[in-house]
Amino acid sequence: MALVPGHFHMVTNLCGRRENWRLRLKLVRVWNMSTVAKPNDPFATQMVFIDEEGGRIEATVPKQHMQRFSNSVVEGEVYLVTNFTLNRNSGKFRACGHEYKMVFHGGTRVVRYERISIPLPGFAF
Repeated sequence: MALVPGHFHMVTNLCGRRENWRLRLKLVRVWNMSTVAKPNDPFATQMVFIDEEGGRIEATVPKQHMQRFSNSVVEGEVYLVTNFTLNRNSGKFRACGHEYKMVFHGGTRVVRYERISIPLPGFAF
């Protein structure tokens, strides 16, 4: 699927067969993950994003990239997200029902996008 400049992929279209996704997403929630043994030493940051069609997806930021992303994103803001990896969303705790989750790495770009407002839909259980 070719993408016209200025257009974005929707969360429902994400699959593991491709790598050059371009998403416009609102950050719904962000939190750090830690163990009981080391509650003040998080091993990852988790995020939940939503697109303008209401599609939700989880993102994981491994410890080595937490400083870069955790300090540059704000809940409720809209971002252009590119150059990430998709992994199966198969853990015991899943914040979203999407088959995949995004994993941010050193080359991932998360840039604030101020030209649109994405409303938050109601709860999805």
